Amino acid sequence: MRFLILLNVFVAAVVGCGTNPDTESQPGDPAFPPLDPVDASAVGDAGAGADAGADADAGAVADAGVQPDAGSVTDAGAGCVDDDHFEPNETSGAPTHLGWGGASNASICPAGTDWFYYDVRAQDEVTLNISAPHSIDLLDVVVYDESGTRELARAQQTAPLFKLAQVSVASGTKLLVKVTSRASERIDYRLIASKSGTCAGVVCSSPPASRCVGTDRLEVFETTGTCYQGQCEYASSEQDCDFGCSGNACGAAPACTDDNKEGTGNDTRVTAVAAPVGTTSGLVLCPGSKEDFYSVSVNAGERVAVQLTFVHANGDIDLEIQDAQGSVKKSSYGSGDTESAAYDATAAGTFYIRVRFGGWGPPQQALTYSMKVTKGPAPPCPEDAANEPNDDHISAKTIGTGTTSSLGLCDASEIDWWKIQVSSGERLTVRLDYDEAECWLNLDLTDSLGRSLGGQLSTSGTNYKEKAYDVAGPDTFRVKVEMTYDRGITPGCSYSLKVTRGTAPVCTDDSANEPNDSSATAKTAPLGVTNNLGLCMTSTKDFWKRTVNAGQSITVRLDFEHDEGDIEIKLYDPSGAEVDSSASSSDVETVTVTAATSGSFSWKVFLYNDQDRGVLPGNTYKMTVTIQ
Repeated sequence: MRFLILLNVFVAAVVGCGTNPDTESQPGDPAFPPLDPVDASAVGDAGAGADAGADADAGAVADAGVQPDAGSVTDAGAGCVDDDHFEPNETSGAPTHLGWGGASNASICPAGTDWFYYDVRAQDEVTLNISAPHSIDLLDVVVYDESGTRELARAQQTAPLFKLAQVSVASGTKLLVKVTSRASERIDYRLIASKSGTCAGVVCSSPPASRCVGTDRLEVFETTGTCYQGQCEYASSEQDCDFGCSGNACGAAPACTDDNKEGTGNDTRVTAVAAPVGTTSGLVLCPGSKEDFYSVSVNAGERVAVQLTFVHANGDIDLEIQDAQGSVKKSSYGSGDTESAAYDATAAGTFYIRVRFGGWGPPQQALTYSMKVTKGPAPPCPEDAANEPNDDHISAKTIGTGTTSSLGLCDASEIDWWKIQVSSGERLTVRLDYDEAECWLNLDLTDSLGRSLGGQLSTSGTNYKEKAYDVAGPDTFRVKVEMTYDRGITPGCSYSLKVTRGTAPVCTDDSANEPNDSSATAKTAPLGVTNNLGLCMTSTKDFWKRTVNAGQSITVRLDFEHDEGDIEIKLYDPSGAEVDSSASSSDVETVTVTAATSGSFSWKVFLYNDQDRGVLPGNTYKMTVTIQ
């Protein structure tokens, strides 16, 4: 085995426990030329200290070249706390592994010893550098083979701050590095290593063993790696361990006696077993398998309905009815002791019942359930045929004031459109009632072109939605009802609409200050507090102004009820440039500026995005102006 080692040492500080970045030098400094490589057959330089081929000078502390592990020397020294994160590493039998790049901010106590090791391969060229700005001559650095007994090289001092060594690796898989201190105080030092190598003849087919990442994930390495500078690198991925990870392996699923419907297994759609019509009890969903599949043949115009019954407290079970391609036709993902779904076939075919664990991860115990399967003619959809077609805003049907019942949608994503003539100054309120157990519906108000109005007042609750809008001008509004999910046993969804029309609330405007809707018509704002100011229409704005002398500060604060309308403010200097703004989502907005020159400062008060959010039109605010 032939090694050529270049070791360069750089120590951060001897005094105390800190480093001295102001005096730290780096390898490669032109003031410190590199040392010629050390010949491993005749290691050492008598002028440099310890002779690798003979016993050390008796006056030196623990010759690392002859006694690499003299009685397991430990870091000692009165009052020294060797607390770097590489400890414990005082013996050759327990060295600290370092990656390429090495160890910065290492420390060693008087008469102490640190051991490190690097992974290597044959033909690697390894360079090591150790540095200590004030006391490099008091550190002995020696490189050994992987046994820790054969010295390969000693670090040679190349300059006042550095020692360095270089090794050409002939064989072996590790290099050990021993650092020994002869100082009377703790030394902070830096050990850095780099290498170059060849990948010729290297076969990467021995990946690291899998290892646990936390308590429930396993890191698994690819069986084939890639070689880089003589070293094999392996890609890895993490997989979930359903039953925990320990001993660098995923835990096994608990023992479970599956039901007698499994046959050779019905954990996939391919291995599904036929679902008998009627009720089947004693079915089991085992940990690890997570799901059961059953097949059922259905004719065109026929309904298949499935109900699962189980104890939800033991674990959640979900239900799906899929077609042959695995597309979910109906599903039930509830949180009770039953799940029910029904599908009306438009064409004959084989469908699949998927029963799966509904919680996070697999069940931690066997879940027992019963399954009831029924087949029969599909019931008619409760669509209000008399009002069809009304599937777009152009074909919308007229709806009157009051409650209109027995309306319906047959399919998910189907839409009903209704229209109402409205007049200026009235408030239109529309309420939608339906059964959320059967379907999910959306409600919207639009103009005559089908563009959403948003609604000044939108509320919703269990089994209903409501929208209200204050009409600015004559129009024919549309009411849009859309089914987003048909979730119940009965096909489609029935609903009712209640239309209420009345006079829109009157806006409380500060008419005494109008018009002040532009910078040209800005009103002079009183100092102090002004109450009962308001914005009536979402398109209106209030402009105010005050003269401010150079060096004075002006502050404007607005107080209002955010839920009635989000009021915001912008402040402008005498040139018209914006100098401050406030646009929060709270009930207070404040702007302030110190005048660089005297002049008239103005500010604009407005509703954010022209949105009138509350029950009443517009919004009122209190304004406080302070100049000081």
